[in-house]
Amino acid sequence: ALYFSAYHAVAALGSAVGTRIAVVLLGWHLRSYTLVWLAMALTMALVIVLVLCFVSESLPASALAAKPQGQKISIRRMYSTVMMQAQLLSSHRFLHVWLLAILLKSLGTGLSGIQASFTLSVYSWQPGELQSWTWPGDVISLTSLSLLGPLASQQPAQSIVALMSLTGMIGHLVQVLAPFTPVALLGPILLHSTMSFSKPIATAFLSSLFPADQQAKVHAITHLCHNFGTSLSMPLFSAPLIFRPQARGWDASRPFLLAAALNVVGNGIKLLLVCGPKGSTLALGAPVSVSPPLSPRVQHEDQVL
Repeated sequence: ALYFSAYHAVAALGSAVGTRIAVVLLGWHLRSYTLVWLAMALTMALVIVLVLCFVSESLPASALAAKPQGQKISIRRMYSTVMMQAQLLSSHRFLHVWLLAILLKSLGTGLSGIQASFTLSVYSWQPGELQSWTWPGDVISLTSLSLLGPLASQQPAQSIVALMSLTGMIGHLVQVLAPFTPVALLGPILLHSTMSFSKPIATAFLSSLFPADQQAKVHAITHLCHNFGTSLSMPLFSAPLIFRPQARGWDASRPFLLAAALNVVGNGIKLLLVCGPKGSTLALGAPVSVSPPLSPRVQHEDQVL
């Protein structure tokens, strides 16, 4: 979990800096943001160049020597890769249920896409005002990972995942009251930042349930599932039936009610996985039991669990 904590901490620091820059830019009320987008594109290109030039290969020399060189991508190889992923999915009931929870939660991420428009129409806030209230959340996230992360890693992984799921459910239920007070909107966002220490632990928890040669595949599948749900959620929450800028009161709670329902079900499934009546993730076919402290045997990027 240590490596995942470092990854999340760096991401939180970058997000805090980026969000603060966005607040300043929005406060200028520019007529066009073309140059801003151009600067972002050039910065991303520069990062890619720096990685290619200065980041060395992380695989050991023995692994590189054993890796076939000069192989061309073929339909047969692609088919073989897809079938390997399908075989992994079909062999673990636990992974089936875990992916279902991720999909349901990711379907609710579209709520973040309409929050700025919501504050402009319902609260009559100015552009950038929402970001000015929420950017300290990235600092809180960094602090949570740095201070609470090492302490939480000594606790049972199932307990941390359960706490993470429970706070997620509570936060989204509170946000249903967002049309009536900004506190109900901002409070859960900052609460989510406070719980950042649980993200690397949850990722390491999932990794430790599978052999080392399957961990990268598992995280690839979870990323795919999350991205698929997110891509569907954006147009869903922007639909006129869900979000109407002119709505007020409970009628304006439609997107928050939908997000709350999806997250309550998704997080509820995770709670059942880690705190079910049989008391073990093995009850759903997880191949390896987990006991603290977490093994650092992780080989892939985190998943936003």
